[in-house]
Amino acid sequence: MARDWTEGAPSSCGCKQLLGGRWGRDESVLDHADYKHYELIMCHDEHFEAVFAVAYEDVDALRHMIARLGQLRARSHHGRTFTAEDYRELATLWRAMEVGFECLIDDVVIDS
Repeated sequence: MARDWTEGAPSSCGCKQLLGGRWGRDESVLDHADYKHYELIMCHDEHFEAVFAVAYEDVDALRHMIARLGQLRARSHHGRTFTAEDYRELATLWRAMEVGFECLIDDVVIDS
């Protein structure tokens, strides 16, 4: 089972409004988050120490990566300003995020 950052989420993190939403049965709170929410969730001191520090070494580097991903995503919606270099950077950053996400998922052993 993946680590759960929502348990005991402090109100000071700014994500209580997101957590309080009514989502469909197959939806996650993160399905409705944007990059600012990701930053609030993942970079909040308590959340980072309790969950995300396992996957990402430096909270400031993580904060910068999330902000840059948001900028590049916004730019990608305007084809004339989105360059091949932007695409390469976006792909590289998402690969780095993916490596971290994989660290947050507990190993599962399936007996056959």
